[in-house]
Amino acid sequence: MSPIYKTKSRSGKDLGYNARILDTGCGGDPVSDPGDRRYTEEEVSRLIKRALQGESHSDTISHEELMDIADKSGVTPSAMRAILDDEENSFELDEAKRRWLKRHCEDFHNHLRSYVIVNGALICMNLMSTGFRGYFWALWPIMGWGIGLLFHASDTYFVSEERIERGARTLLRRRRHIEGASKWMNDTGKQVKKQKWYGEMESALDKDRDRY
Repeated sequence: MSPIYKTKSRSGKDLGYNARILDTGCGGDPVSDPGDRRYTEEEVSRLIKRALQGESHSDTISHEELMDIADKSGVTPSAMRAILDDEENSFELDEAKRRWLKRHCEDFHNHLRSYVIVNGALICMNLMSTGFRGYFWALWPIMGWGIGLLFHASDTYFVSEERIERGARTLLRRRRHIEGASKWMNDTGKQVKKQKWYGEMESALDKDRDRY
């Protein structure tokens, strides 16, 4: 293919393109051939996204449309299914992490609430029994329990990513076990009070949380 050059007059006026003019130092600027251009991953993603938006009138596409696009792009169905499964597992893990962190924070808030209520009652009892000038014995449970509360706060707000993931995977295993057992009960037609059974499983999870 002959190189394409963009020529200009001395006044700067564009004279168009000429495929036969070589670069002789007379002001011709070479124009790259689009067939020789290479694209970055970001550019590929942006261009394909624009192409999909031009073909589709909706912000979402169906599973069949996604598989069809992958097939046209040269991606095998098995590879696409593996990618979708990996995305689903990643989404479930992220959701389980959020649930685990939320539950962990709720436990600390309940602990803090109990600390304030109980020690507030102890202070009132102390003041009623000894007065303002008497021995302030309520200080000891406040300090002792406060140390435990500080450790709990540290464990809640400075928890490692490894422990979060470990706890999230534990939640996922428990949930899948519950879902599998529930499906088995429905398939076999057994009449079981599911709410009670779910409650027992949640209680077991609470007891095992410290192990993870």
